[in-house]
Amino acid sequence: MKVIALNKKRNDEAVHPLRGLWSKQKSWFNKKDSDKEGYEKWQTEFKAERAKLDALAEKYEDEIYQNNKPGDLKVEVAPSTTPEPAKPAAKPPLKKARSQASDISAIPGRHAFGASVWDRRNLTSLALCAPCFAAT
Repeated sequence: MKVIALNKKRNDEAVHPLRGLWSKQKSWFNKKDSDKEGYEKWQTEFKAERAKLDALAEKYEDEIYQNNKPGDLKVEVAPSTTPEPAKPAAKPPLKKARSQASDISAIPGRHAFGASVWDRRNLTSLALCAPCFAAT
């Protein structure tokens, strides 16, 4: 809570007045061609006021930093008293995929007569074996 109060105080006493000061600087900069002497006088006032407000803001920031430091962290490491969980059973090895020729042979009446690729979408392109054809 102390950090919040200090930050509010910093904003009210240093930051907001500094913003107003920069607003005046902008308006003086826009009319510097018409009033050169007034602009030069304003520059000296601006630099002095800006230095004062910057120093005040920095003082509050240092105080906020001092109050916001975390304390020392104390950690105690102790061995675990719970047993280690059981490891899952090993998965059986994967079966090897059958070759394409054996896939074609598994279909009754279909054989791979020198075909290197079995087209699942176009089974009619494969030749029928005469004995199998007679059986169907």
